[in-house]
Amino acid sequence: MSKILVHGDPGARSRFVSAWLLDQLDGAGFDVGDTAHPESKCLHTLNSIADLTRFDGPKIRVKFAFTELARHLCLFLRKNVHTQFPDFTRDEYSLETYSKVYGLAKECLEQEQQIDYSLYDGSITFAETFDLDQLIQLYVKINQRQPSDRLIAQAHQNNQINMIDVDPNSACSLAAMVLETETQMSVVEQQRLWSIVDTYKTTPVNNLHAAFKARLTREHYQ
Repeated sequence: MSKILVHGDPGARSRFVSAWLLDQLDGAGFDVGDTAHPESKCLHTLNSIADLTRFDGPKIRVKFAFTELARHLCLFLRKNVHTQFPDFTRDEYSLETYSKVYGLAKECLEQEQQIDYSLYDGSITFAETFDLDQLIQLYVKINQRQPSDRLIAQAHQNNQINMIDVDPNSACSLAAMVLETETQMSVVEQQRLWSIVDTYKTTPVNNLHAAFKARLTREHYQ
């Protein structure tokens, strides 16, 4: 295969998926995006359908999903924000961090709702990128052959490095919980009768998850 396009949100491991499908997982690392893969094209934002229709090669979508969203946001924070904006706070429990990752999550959800999957040759969710069975299934679909044992071992090593635990009180966990719960309740942030900022200001860090969860009920929305 000469080239491949992978469309995934920032932090969703699109570079890992492209390296996996192109047999280019050399060794293991926290961010395979550090190594350029000239045969792959990775998109974070789809500016036009033409980005897909004019591409001559397999097109893969890394789906946005609520499953493992906190980890997705954490990888975005550490791989994208902290490397591209060195002056951005490293406090993963701060209101500033919450605003950054919540903003991304909301954009990703809105983009996902517009996706036409008939334009892609295959897809995998962010959570499934940690599932070797799902990775192998996608690999076979695109390459028409089984991945080598060496490639599978490299994928496993990369997954172990990226399978970070995210504290329930961290901004990534809170942002994921807020977006998922409000989506399930069919409400938007403008309907809140409570304040994210005030909750942060009045709640100790180790109680943030409980405080947010208590407010994420229908009676706290218009």
